[in-house]
Amino acid sequence: MCNKEIRETGKEITESIESGEVTSISEVTPALSQSCVCSDTKYCVFLEKEKQAMLSRLDESIKWYDDNKILRSKYARYTRRALILFGGLTLTTPLIFQLKATGLSEYGGLCGSILTAVTGTIFALEKFNGDSDAWMRFIVARQKLDRLRENLLLSWTKLEVTCTSTDLSNKINELLNISKQRHDIIEEETNAWLGIFKSGLVSSSPPTN
Repeated sequence: MCNKEIRETGKEITESIESGEVTSISEVTPALSQSCVCSDTKYCVFLEKEKQAMLSRLDESIKWYDDNKILRSKYARYTRRALILFGGLTLTTPLIFQLKATGLSEYGGLCGSILTAVTGTIFALEKFNGDSDAWMRFIVARQKLDRLRENLLLSWTKLEVTCTSTDLSNKINELLNISKQRHDIIEEETNAWLGIFKSGLVSSSPPTN
């Protein structure tokens, strides 16, 4: 509670009693109540702004994962389809070229080698980019962040029944907890990406010996 406001309110009440403007305690109760909640209300407004800021950060993180999930999913589908297509052609084209009716038997081996090189290149790009793993990680991270946002709203609703000093402390702890969980979710996904990226570098690099 603000000491200045308490002193001013107390002075006004004392002057009113001394002048005879009020004759019972019930007449000054509203003023006392307003004085008591003034400071707490300011803290509640401040924490409400902090809550909105936290919701905005959560929304930004959710949007990032949503947008990149769509992009990585598209790349993953194209890459997988290309692998299936060129993998099938690598197996079947040399066999077709061996047929006498085609008259292309001498080119079967060359065509098979080219298709094998193309398939291997696509596979190496997929391992390097990690699109198939990325979009699934993004879905999981997005779901966790969305659940975290819902938990914040539900917890805040329970704490908003009153606005006492205890509730203010609980709200601060809730914001700190949500912030920590948000960073943990992003850090977990980033560490998973780092591990997959390092693995992709190894598996997509040609042997040196």
